[in-house]
Amino acid sequence: MATEWKARQCPNCGAGFPVGEMLVQCQSCGRELVVDFPHRLLSVLLAGLLAWGVPALAAKNPGITIPMFVIFFFPGLPLAAQIVTKIIPPKYKVRTPVVTTLFPH
Repeated sequence: MATEWKARQCPNCGAGFPVGEMLVQCQSCGRELVVDFPHRLLSVLLAGLLAWGVPALAAKNPGITIPMFVIFFFPGLPLAAQIVTKIIPPKYKVRTPVVTTLFPH
């Protein structure tokens, strides 16, 4: 088990990950991983800013409609996640199972 939690590193085995890749499973130990909450929150906030800013600047009108915001939010989310990942390296956590079972795998 890794003693210090670092960016781009598995918290379970300590294996390093390539720059710019978002992983859902460690390539060394096979554990499922999730990105920490602040990184996801920054991605969603940047996607919201892009979803409002791009149509507002294109139409030169800051009052965009809700359907237009929703239409631009979904393409903006992967772009925002990529931008945030390039600027701030993600920290991973081991995913905890949501369903409790009686039998271990």
